[in-house]
Amino acid sequence: MSLSENKSLVIETLDALAAGDVGKLGQLLADGATYTIMGDTPISAAHTKTAFLELVAGIRDSFDGDFVFEYDDVTAEDDRVAIEVRSFMTTKTGRDYRNHYHMLFKIKGGKVESVKEYNDTKHVMDIFFT
Repeated sequence: MSLSENKSLVIETLDALAAGDVGKLGQLLADGATYTIMGDTPISAAHTKTAFLELVAGIRDSFDGDFVFEYDDVTAEDDRVAIEVRSFMTTKTGRDYRNHYHMLFKIKGGKVESVKEYNDTKHVMDIFFT
């Protein structure tokens, strides 16, 4: 795939994630894909594809309305795409979740092979685990 196609795949994957579209997300992730959430939170781990899809489905239940990603810088080189992302969402308990992410995607055979997600883990803990 071209660098442009890799960038488009990453945006499509993040759009599916924001929408909670586990079916679409499952199609975009390679069978052996890993999604690693960095940090020290209850959801920080190197998740298998199946575990990550289950996590996405479970987290979706805590949202009140839409989960929105806004994309900033996107850089592609070889099989890697790095992207800066901002998220906006309100929880069912009325808390505003506004986070910033840096994600590194690796692409292989037209699918997402791995993701490393870095975010504000203190904000995650404050909103979801306190």
